[in-house]
Amino acid sequence: MIYGYAVRDNDLGMHLRALHDFGCEDIQYDDELPLIIDRLKQGDVLAVWRLDKLASSLANVEIAFNEVHHVGASIELIFEKLNSSSDHKEILSQLIDVMKKIEER
Repeated sequence: MIYGYAVRDNDLGMHLRALHDFGCEDIQYDDELPLIIDRLKQGDVLAVWRLDKLASSLANVEIAFNEVHHVGASIELIFEKLNSSSDHKEILSQLIDVMKKIEER
């Protein structure tokens, strides 16, 4: 199943169009991310517009990333055109690490 996650901000309409076009069967908002993660099963996809829309902090992005993969699901970053189930998983992990280092400065 393909789940979508959107943040209610100034770009909500654009996010929803992208999630619908991607084929999301269920779209949740804002603080409902834990509800989606609890429903994920092996092979499911959590689609989000961009990495920075997944969570409000890098620590929470990393937590979500790990929780999604723990159940065998993947994250699709629509804008970046990256899916964490493929070779991009390592790239995304490295990106999160780089962003954490920048944040520490």
